[in-house]
Amino acid sequence: MLNWANRVTFFRLFCTPIIVGLLLHYREQINLNASASELFNIRLTAIILLCLAIISDAADGFIARVYKQKTLLGAILDPFADKLLLMSTTIILSIPLGFKYKIPSWLVVTIISRDILILAGALILYLLFGKIKFSPLLTGKITTFLQMVTVFLVLIQHSVCTYFFYITFVFTIVSGINYIYRETKLINNQTL
Repeated sequence: MLNWANRVTFFRLFCTPIIVGLLLHYREQINLNASASELFNIRLTAIILLCLAIISDAADGFIARVYKQKTLLGAILDPFADKLLLMSTTIILSIPLGFKYKIPSWLVVTIISRDILILAGALILYLLFGKIKFSPLLTGKITTFLQMVTVFLVLIQHSVCTYFFYITFVFTIVSGINYIYRETKLINNQTL
């Protein structure tokens, strides 16, 4: 049976393809010369769903801690839901959608590369040493927050998003280095 924390995480998973679909629909409607009000409604729906997904990221962790609903399923689903939401929206907001601001390709590549490196390191540790407990680092949490803010700012087309591209880039690199350092240290400690 699913607890409430996991249901909230599933909600975030459910929102992700809808947000992507809405943004692709927005692009199609621009090509079909849709009215400004129709385009606004599509984008507003995507913004509302993104906000709900971001809020659900904080809510599922809060519910799991306060109501003691931490589960193995939640420990796997929560970061997966975050990655799916961020990677999908980052990629979709980097293609031409008819927006003035879009996420630059160098930031998309940085975000995806960091996540692949962290996942590869965790997989190597698991294959070498079996079950190892991974907890998120502070820099990782800050990076996830900045990535979500960046996606939100691009979606609402606020000019400050261009500054967040660089801030998010720096934190993505720093957190990636921190995770790689921690994983390397774990490997060294296990092999001694």
